[in-house]
Amino acid sequence: MCIVSAVQNKVEFIKMLIDNDYHYRLSHCE
Repeated sequence: MCIVSAVQNKVEFIKMLIDNDYHYRLSHCE
């Protein structure tokens, strides 16, 4: 459900993307 969360939290995802994309994905996926 990582993609769904990313889409719903696009703004938040972008912010985290700049800070730590990979780490955010792992945390959000699990």
